[in-house]
Amino acid sequence: MQPVAAIKERPLSRDNTAQGTVEALSRASLQRPDVRAWCSSMVFLSTSVSIGAMTCGALILKSRQVLPEFLNDTCATANGLEVVWTGIRKYKKNHFAFPSTAASSMLIQVFANIIITLFLDAHARVNFTAMLWLLQKESGNGPRYNTNSRFLGGTKKFGPCHWTTNIVAAVAIAIGYGGAATLTARIHTSGICDKEFNILGPPIYTAWGVDISGYPLVMLGGALWVQSLISIWTLILIFGPEKKTIKTWSSDPVVNAVFMILTGGMYFADPRNHTQRPLRMSVYKQVSRVRWLVRVIWVAFAILATCLVITAYFAKQQGSFAIDQIQGDDWTGFGFVQAPIGPTSLVTDWAGVLIQSGMSGLLAFFMHCADVVAYFMNDDVSWQDAYSRYAEDPDAFVPKLWRFKWRNLVLFVAKSSIQWVFGYATSVDAVFTVSFVPLAVVTTIMLLVAITLETMARYKPHDGGPTTYGEFRLLIKYITQHHLIWL
Repeated sequence: MQPVAAIKERPLSRDNTAQGTVEALSRASLQRPDVRAWCSSMVFLSTSVSIGAMTCGALILKSRQVLPEFLNDTCATANGLEVVWTGIRKYKKNHFAFPSTAASSMLIQVFANIIITLFLDAHARVNFTAMLWLLQKESGNGPRYNTNSRFLGGTKKFGPCHWTTNIVAAVAIAIGYGGAATLTARIHTSGICDKEFNILGPPIYTAWGVDISGYPLVMLGGALWVQSLISIWTLILIFGPEKKTIKTWSSDPVVNAVFMILTGGMYFADPRNHTQRPLRMSVYKQVSRVRWLVRVIWVAFAILATCLVITAYFAKQQGSFAIDQIQGDDWTGFGFVQAPIGPTSLVTDWAGVLIQSGMSGLLAFFMHCADVVAYFMNDDVSWQDAYSRYAEDPDAFVPKLWRFKWRNLVLFVAKSSIQWVFGYATSVDAVFTVSFVPLAVVTTIMLLVAITLETMARYKPHDGGPTTYGEFRLLIKYITQHHLIWL
């Protein structure tokens, strides 16, 4: 079997129109102005938001707020702690509070998690583009698969895709989600009371408010700032020294395989499989790393389920499974467990965000594993689509440069929602609080993700072409054998 470089030198089997189509595909896929502009604009927005968040957080830390009117002479609960504000003039140090409806705090956290997930996905796309082609440049043969995990590998040469930089990015992601989870707290005022917690009457103003903590806001902004710096570094390389290395902004495995052929990649079609029956297997059997990743998701569910059982046990011991723990539509007090941490504000704020970041970072890693599994399946969907459309009309065939991927949308919703709910499941203040109901929701989401991925990963296609799941050796072999893209 000839190397791809030799195959590329053969005369085209079709007319000049076909050759022009190849050249048009090359130019369009290389430039990808839509993806490039989207990534660049998201990096700019992420940088702006990070600076704004750090500035607002610094202002909260610098000045202490006068006690808001709605808290005057009241007993109020936030994050499981009840505080008497009778006779106090200043609000908590490093915090800012304002009256609101019961849903405002929830909406702030939802918005924060959606924004950070959107920004992180944009940063990941920039990294994906750079790492794919930098790996090909380093090894000659390039990466084995079109999908490469940012946090399970990296380039050998130091840069924005090196493993050390990826570790920094992972820490930033953990701190970012931890900051978003601890950014706000719902304040519920029980009523007018004296210094002995005796309720004297209903609240004069609203019964609800929102507490914003300065340290999480600064750390959230700092995490986005670090991610933005890494992406800016990557974009400088892409548009500068490595401009010729980056062949395309497309994530489509067929397009990327074509460019590896057109640029004389050192891939060889495997002669041992040339006469064998084409593969048609589930991704679970064909790609060993997918089996490992799916098992990681099940381990995540097992950990959460164990934590849920432990929480239920201690909540029953503390007697918090009671209807009177529910305040309005706030179920976080039902079945909660508390453990003291420390008395000082320094321990409360800094340690609280760091502890929450550790837990949120672990959750983000589990969801990243789910993302990678979905990307492998998306790669084969792209190949099957190209294969079937070529079979229908070879003369008019051109690979799609973009397609809607419903798996990505589902996982985006899962990633942002699971982090949002987890912010209610655990909170770290002067006490460490675990709430049963939100933790049960988080566990359920993880179970649904695990079942969905397990089902899809074990599905064996019965129609269409041979399965590739983004493996470049198989893609290049089938492309050259069938003369797809008029090679």
